Amino acid sequence: MTKKGRRMNLKPFGDVFRERLDRIETEARKVGLNFTSICEQAGISRATPDRWRRKLPKTVELVETMEKIIANKRAELDAARGIKRQDDE
Repeated sequence: MTKKGRRMNLKPFGDVFRERLDRIETEARKVGLNFTSICEQAGISRATPDRWRRKLPKTVELVETMEKIIANKRAELDAARGIKRQDDE
């Protein structure tokens, strides 16, 4: 329930999770990383995210690690370009 007793139209967790994986893959490419390198840096096999797409994991901790790897690479690239993002302030 939300404000004033109305129900929110929430997506199922599985859909949100798979969208997150897709976003990681897309964002990795934007910062010059491939999905395999993100997986290696996160300490998982390249096949693991594919397995997660079929069967949800018990935790999202590794996905958060993958997102941090991309954020760190983006910050590194931004610093090299002299760009300061609002979320860095």
